[in-house]
Amino acid sequence: ISALLHLRIEAVLIVAIGVAVALSLAATARLITHIGPGRRALLLAYAALALAAMPWMHVGQREQIVMIGAVPYAALIAARREDRAVPALLAAAIGAGAALGFALKHYFLLVPVLLELWLLTGQTRRWRPIRPETAALVAVGATYAAAMLLFERDFLLNAKTSLLFVTSRRRFRQSDNAVLAIEVKMTVRKNE
Repeated sequence: ISALLHLRIEAVLIVAIGVAVALSLAATARLITHIGPGRRALLLAYAALALAAMPWMHVGQREQIVMIGAVPYAALIAARREDRAVPALLAAAIGAGAALGFALKHYFLLVPVLLELWLLTGQTRRWRPIRPETAALVAVGATYAAAMLLFERDFLLNAKTSLLFVTSRRRFRQSDNAVLAIEVKMTVRKNE
């Protein structure tokens, strides 16, 4: 996009993150209308600070991106737990946006899993696993995984090779340290 618009990539990234933060805050604001105006303004100001201002030196990092999607997703799950009505289109949009962040690292998937468990404990019999946000989450996640397999196969294969190399190297270092420790003990005993 930056080449097409003849703009620096940093400028495009900052605008894209700014738009994502604005959408995240707007979605969150729609979900917390039951909170008084003063507390709601304070909560949204803090969310804006956490999503945009605090990570400003590291704009566009995975953690910032996942937080941008996780804040409205957590508000959505809280609304579901309290049985508040949520428009299906809003829920699906929040699920899709959150999925873009959650898909970046496998351990980010703990967030929706733990939120679902929290929702399940609060709703028990009323809990439904298939909702607009979960359908969007799965659809976007599956599309992301398919795109990675289709377009980045070499990266995945090299990442697997690199992971095996790092694991083997770590084991070598551990065994090397063990051999060194044994040699040190043997030397100490010889000198005694």
